[in-house]
Amino acid sequence: MLARALALSLSIVTLIKKPYDLAEEALKSLSTPPPYKIEDGPLVSIIIPTFMEEKWLPNCLTSLSNQTYRNFEIIIADYSSWDKTREIASSFGAKIVDVPERGIGLARNMGAEIAQGDYFFFTDADCIYKLSFLEELIDYAERYKEYGLIHTANVLYEGSPLIRLLFYLQSIIRPIWRSSGRGILVRREVFEAVGGFDETKGGRLGYKFEAEDIDFGYRVMASGFGIERPSWLAVATSARRIKQFGLKKYVLGEYDGFPAPRNGVF
Repeated sequence: MLARALALSLSIVTLIKKPYDLAEEALKSLSTPPPYKIEDGPLVSIIIPTFMEEKWLPNCLTSLSNQTYRNFEIIIADYSSWDKTREIASSFGAKIVDVPERGIGLARNMGAEIAQGDYFFFTDADCIYKLSFLEELIDYAERYKEYGLIHTANVLYEGSPLIRLLFYLQSIIRPIWRSSGRGILVRREVFEAVGGFDETKGGRLGYKFEAEDIDFGYRVMASGFGIERPSWLAVATSARRIKQFGLKKYVLGEYDGFPAPRNGVF
């Protein structure tokens, strides 16, 4: 009985620590250069929608710059930022696309229009990644080509223990097709086959918030392509939406989308 209790306690502690450990791995990429570099492999187009992201974008691009996997391009799909977002993007050698009107789906699609990669990786400006993130992600995709879309677990690199645990758990237990825009890898041919992201608010699933990522995953699945979510591979992100809207509204999706009240601009 005691042994079972100890085993259960250990399992709970391990589970609570998991999102912290994953986040710490990602945070190391902000100050640690890659221990080695992989120059070969398929080209990955990393597409990031932005609006007034000067606070967050430097860490995101630094993390990407320190990846062990090197064969990628960065595309910033920017909607009318008047802060230093574009200046920061240019300093990292990113391509910049002008997005004429608000909409995350539109921004992601416009980034994809100029992408040269065999794979498209969609992410957000407040995300960071462990040093071997792209290496492991592309290796997985190349080994398991039956998957047209691979998305990742999500962890917070800030916030209370409870919120960080709940955030991680909801990212790994939700239906496999509910992909998160923080980390979606899709093959070019799959993206083109399903017609990219829906550009209407809520998409075809009728959500009250901008759910282009969830809608996209659903259509990939409905089109017959495989979807996978390796729980050991995570994107670390900020808690900015939770801070601004509160946990309840965030979980229920009762907030507006891109470009933002999330940035406090409108």
